[in-house]
Amino acid sequence: MLSIPKVILHEHLEGSLTANLAVHLSRKNGIAIADKYIKRGAIPGDYEYAWDKSDFAHFIKIYDFISSLIQTPDDYYLVTSDFLSRNALAGMIYCELIISADHMRKVGGGDEASNYRACLHEVTKAIKDAEAQYGTVTRLHAVLIRHQGVEQVASAVDILLNNPHPYITGVNVAGHEGSNSFSDYSAYLARLYQTGLRGSLHAGEICGAESVKAALDAGASRIGHGFRAIESPALIEELIAKETLLEISLSSNHLLVNEIREGVMPHPVRKLYDCGVKLNLNTDDAGICATDILKEYQFAMRTFGFQRAELIDISMMAIEAAFVAEDIQKTLLDKVCAAATDEDIDFFALVQQSAHSPALRLRFAERYKQLTSTRQL
Repeated sequence: MLSIPKVILHEHLEGSLTANLAVHLSRKNGIAIADKYIKRGAIPGDYEYAWDKSDFAHFIKIYDFISSLIQTPDDYYLVTSDFLSRNALAGMIYCELIISADHMRKVGGGDEASNYRACLHEVTKAIKDAEAQYGTVTRLHAVLIRHQGVEQVASAVDILLNNPHPYITGVNVAGHEGSNSFSDYSAYLARLYQTGLRGSLHAGEICGAESVKAALDAGASRIGHGFRAIESPALIEELIAKETLLEISLSSNHLLVNEIREGVMPHPVRKLYDCGVKLNLNTDDAGICATDILKEYQFAMRTFGFQRAELIDISMMAIEAAFVAEDIQKTLLDKVCAAATDEDIDFFALVQQSAHSPALRLRFAERYKQLTSTRQL
């Protein structure tokens, strides 16, 4: 499993803070942590988050609190470096991190714009250092936080437009899905799309299939979560036709979605994949959820029966949907192809004829062609 090159397209930078790192930042910056946020773990010196997993609003409070522990731009370097290092050692070759201009502009001793630039500089410095050490590639999404309202989003958009950066290749809408609609932010999304950014919009995690449809109508190239699309056969067909990828986060969904956590609703990742919907595996809020990308791939294999070849396919789908230059995509795909075994290739040769979904049969046939052609070079 470790040998499979892995891809993360959905990770909130502030949510990547482990409890141990949160305690370190609290001591460094002189901020007390209440027991309702973090508690001691079973191992001396270890800590874990204390949160009500039945209450998404409480998760948001935890998220906002740990974000407040980041007090200086160099804290952002530490957070970014920690996440990229942990996941590079787990086999990650490419990552897209979701950053918040709204959080960054409050960190530092200058005005909002200079604070943002200083924090972004530290994030990109950590990205470059990780690339030099591990060979990983990382790009960024600028997030609009829907539950903060239109006025605050408008201010964040102004900062983003006035401070473009080549590593920022995507725009994201996240936060509580029940707050405001995509139409409330359509003008701001349009301004960001016009700069060349592509959209990955959160939907279909807490709200139903209609929220996924709304995200598509709002210009989403990918959907953050989106698993509730399974509720609508027509929407499944649209996702397949448009080749829209769903960014699935198994650990996060099992913790935050009540129906899944309580066993009322099985996670539909296997059903979505077998239907031919494009998807990948992600960490979402790796620190809060105590996960990494290796754990997510293991989760998919052990709980949902994904074969090694199917996980190779998932990594390839993620790279093909990545918001990164085509030459980098090709290099990354070559790395995944090089990791495929003869057994993986045989899997695609056999299953391309028997898969139930026409879309899946076509994709498996293409994977077989890609992998065999790589072997012949």
